Amino acid sequence: CLFCLCADTLLEVFRQFSAVRPNLHVVSNRLVFDEAGVAVSHSHPFVHSYNKGKSPEQLAAVESFIVGRSNIILAGDSQGDPKMADSLPHTHHVLKIGFLNHDVKDRLDLYMDIYDIVLSGDCDMTVNLGIFPAHLHREKYKI
Repeated sequence: CLFCLCADTLLEVFRQFSAVRPNLHVVSNRLVFDEAGVAVSHSHPFVHSYNKGKSPEQLAAVESFIVGRSNIILAGDSQGDPKMADSLPHTHHVLKIGFLNHDVKDRLDLYMDIYDIVLSGDCDMTVNLGIFPAHLHREKYKI
């Protein structure tokens, strides 16, 4: 689905959880709206798992967010997504979370090899949200 996990959707989820932070960066497609506010297209060039972070604009935007940081949480749902952080300099620790929503029986071993955590089927976000509580509640945890 073209618009299932576009940047607009992801950022709205983060807004709903009051989790938008200056160091949050989403590399994904964005919706293009017409004058009536109807989504009619997507941003260009089209971003997919094999070109995320490859264009000079994307690399510059991502690199500016990771200067001085060596930890990344990468979430994806395809076999190419785990490689998205490979071209980023100075990343020493990448936690790769994979979503496997179809052909689970046939693809689980492959996904277990390329992701650190694999969530299958129509799971909720309990695992993902469990990773982020200190970040989401910075003041509470004095980070």
